[in-house]
Amino acid sequence: LLGVLRRRFSAYRALAILTVIFSALHFIRSPKGKGRLSQIEWYTGFSELPKSFWQFAEPELVFGGFLTLLLVGWVLGYAVIKTKSLFLAIGLHAGWVFALRSFMFATRKTGEPSLWFGRDLMTGLAPLILLALTGFFLMRYFSKRPENVGVA
Repeated sequence: LLGVLRRRFSAYRALAILTVIFSALHFIRSPKGKGRLSQIEWYTGFSELPKSFWQFAEPELVFGGFLTLLLVGWVLGYAVIKTKSLFLAIGLHAGWVFALRSFMFATRKTGEPSLWFGRDLMTGLAPLILLALTGFFLMRYFSKRPENVGVA
């Protein structure tokens, strides 16, 4: 999708558009605790689709999660633009998911959501700071690296 958008827009404008789309799409999911449907008809998808937007009704989820996902999308897209490859973005995403799942497996959430960590590990200031640091180090790395190194 980034490649398609780059045909029409500059690299960073395409990245901005894509990160907003990426973030919004991650908010579309079925409500928690919703089991399997007992009966499926031809119109079931149409009747269930509006229920998939439930997270948009909760401002703290939208604000906290949207910012985090926006930063994730930007860092991954920036890595793709600078390397002209998906490998670094795939590696970063895999590393983040592995760290997130490992931390969730090894710890247990106690207490109420706070400013540092919201309802889950993807909302709050701590994930934003870690993502911002990743983006900062990537920008720093690519600013010191000659443009044509590693480009075939």
